[in-house]
Amino acid sequence: MATYTDINGVKLITTGDEAGTWGSSTNTNLEIIERAANGFAQIALTGTSYTLTLSNQPSAAENGHYKAIEFTGTPGGTCTVTLAQNDHARMYMFLNSTNQTVSVTQGSGSNVTIAASEGAVVLADGAGSGAAVKDLVVKAGSYVAGSIVNADINASAAIADTKLDTISTSSKVSNSATTATNANTASAIVSRDGSGNFSAGTITATLSGNATSATSATSATTLSGLNASVGELNIMDGDTSATSTTVAAADRVVFNDNGTMKQVAMSDIATYTSAQVTAPNNATITISAGDAMTGGGDFTTNQSGNETITVNHEDTSSQASVDNSGSTYIQDITLDTYGHVTGITSTDASSTVSPVFASNSVHQAATSITVAAGMYMISCFSTATSNSGQLNLPTTNITFGMINLIKTSTNTQNALATAYLYDGSNWRSGSNTSSTATGVPITNSTSGTQNVSFAWGFMSFSGASTLDTNNANTRITAVRVG
Repeated sequence: MATYTDINGVKLITTGDEAGTWGSSTNTNLEIIERAANGFAQIALTGTSYTLTLSNQPSAAENGHYKAIEFTGTPGGTCTVTLAQNDHARMYMFLNSTNQTVSVTQGSGSNVTIAASEGAVVLADGAGSGAAVKDLVVKAGSYVAGSIVNADINASAAIADTKLDTISTSSKVSNSATTATNANTASAIVSRDGSGNFSAGTITATLSGNATSATSATSATTLSGLNASVGELNIMDGDTSATSTTVAAADRVVFNDNGTMKQVAMSDIATYTSAQVTAPNNATITISAGDAMTGGGDFTTNQSGNETITVNHEDTSSQASVDNSGSTYIQDITLDTYGHVTGITSTDASSTVSPVFASNSVHQAATSITVAAGMYMISCFSTATSNSGQLNLPTTNITFGMINLIKTSTNTQNALATAYLYDGSNWRSGSNTSSTATGVPITNSTSGTQNVSFAWGFMSFSGASTLDTNNANTRITAVRVG
């Protein structure tokens, strides 16, 4: 029976196996060996993960057999390339020609990250679930001292300053290789000219002796010809610390008198200021009351005393207060141009609720009764004994309807009630839940019994509607309530 090698899965044919078919297996083995020895392939990455196939018993050469692989494509993010078998030790050469980072992994151990446009020679240790991938490129610090010469460094390497050691040997750096100058140049190294001099702006230093050409001094002990302390000079320069002082006529302030600094008495300043102030004109200012206002007055600009001017709101309304009660309410409020209340009209609410009957009378015939739009309280009952009729319920122009049928049992005071409700298109009751209730039965038994029924409730109409019965002895009453 044939076996397979541990690393690349090369098929080992035993003596006498695969008679007549060993050529196919041998060709596959040769292809695997060729790829592992010096094979190269380009693999396009289209997503953020890719498995490099390497089977234990391959039936054909696979991508994982190549020694050198160039990754191409646009994976859209960092792509993790997983080596399929974590127990196969392999060495690969990878070139990342994508526009994203490629991370090569084999197990839970370390991975190798290859940036875009860079390459790596890696070793997959095949250690099983904890397998690691290691970068075999020589790292910094592994070079033999003195092995790097000037020709090994690219002219555009741009080595950062932080990678350079401190130069401490004398004469290793000449002035011409620096920014050193004897001129007053910002952020430049100072060098002296042939006479040992250099130019500078402000120099902070602890000095001793005499400065023959100094133009300013800080914290000097004495200055020739100056009779002032440092504190006094600071005040003249604008000291921010204020002191409460009562100014007197003899006090002095420093003035620039046509180029000469002098102390000037406050009395001189007062004399000058008074001469420059012009007395105000004696004008009269008048405040007049406008529309719907009363009062007003005037005052002069140079008067010595205070003046009080009052402007009042004019009372233009003679309307008295209104205190309604009961069903009386305010119907109208009249305002003038300025928003004053000039009139209030009250109305008794009870006068707006009146019964609506045919020809202003109680309807007692079998003819119909017509009502206008509005809310009505409806009642219907029989006026004759042994009478049986019904209240016909309208189905047009009605927006709300509720009718209760009350029927008393014979010779008892027990009452049975049935409710009829309008659902927007049909009248319905408890005993008629699936079809239109066309009428409410109204009955009255023979004399001497108490078997009677009557209906009452509310209906709201959006337009003129008709109520009728089918019996001349059945009475309808409609009272408008809204």
